[in-house]
Amino acid sequence: MRYAIKKPEAQATHLTDIYTINEVAEMLKVSKRTIERLMYETRKLPYLKIGRTARIRKRDIQRFLDQAVI
Repeated sequence: MRYAIKKPEAQATHLTDIYTINEVAEMLKVSKRTIERLMYETRKLPYLKIGRTARIRKRDIQRFLDQAVI
């Protein structure tokens, strides 16, 4: 008996919502160092650790921006 393996649609869209430090810096028009400081020193921007690289989820960026409004 053969089974078809289907990729869930929800997972495919979530993978596109993960960005590198450089991509986030470019989106927010700040330096890479600013993003690193927000992630590592002040801990204001949550991130994922995948292997040796850090990735930032779109929802964490949006949450950070929402909290930054004065």
